Amino acid sequence: MKEYATPKVLQMPRHIIAKHFGYKAKAKQIRRNQYVKVSGQEWWLESPDLLRKLEPGSYNLDVYYIPDQKGEFEEVYLWQGEKYIGRGVSYDGLTWLAWSVRRRTLPQWRHRSSG
Repeated sequence: MKEYATPKVLQMPRHIIAKHFGYKAKAKQIRRNQYVKVSGQEWWLESPDLLRKLEPGSYNLDVYYIPDQKGEFEEVYLWQGEKYIGRGVSYDGLTWLAWSVRRRTLPQWRHRSSG
């Protein structure tokens, strides 16, 4: 894609490029408030703050992605209508337990209600 793109397209944020030029999938729900399933793979929300951006009572998302030449992709972009929600990332088959241990070390996932 880069060989044929105009310089202005390459300067656009990747989530906008994915929405207009990438592939689209539907995510019917956010599971455990942590991930969505697309193409049989779990894509973990990059931050719990993404849940606050959702419309009240609605977990339906449009998911956009840009596959490479092998048809694989490393991240997905979550939209609700015309509103960009955030990014989902793959952790290469980590189990939920392994991910929960890993996320405890990330500041944005630490529990805020402890006290």
